[in-house]
Amino acid sequence: MTEGATSLCVLVVEDEMFVRMTTVDMLEDLGHTAIEADCARTALELLTHNAAINLLLTDVGLPDMRGPALAKACLELRPGLPVIFATGYDSRSVVDEFESGGLMGVLNKPFQLRDLETVLSTTLRRLPD
Repeated sequence: MTEGATSLCVLVVEDEMFVRMTTVDMLEDLGHTAIEADCARTALELLTHNAAINLLLTDVGLPDMRGPALAKACLELRPGLPVIFATGYDSRSVVDEFESGGLMGVLNKPFQLRDLETVLSTTLRRLPD
């Protein structure tokens, strides 16, 4: 992370354990904190009880709820929460499915550290001070 950069507390929602662990490792390598959830239900519980979370990074194809529906529920709990989707699907269809605002970026799977760093940098620039 560059000097003066903001450290994020990212709620990572991913049902595939290896992808989730890799994403958490990348976030920590970039100087951010990551909180893990393997499903939407757990993510909503964590968001409700952890005020430090200031960004949602969620898989689109979760087993218990689609990522856009989870993002909408999270925005109802925490208006203005920035959202990043990670998907192996066509990213345009994901953006079209999510109409609630707050979308800061889409990561196409598989993504690399530099891809995550780029979308986080863009997100940080777009956040209000």
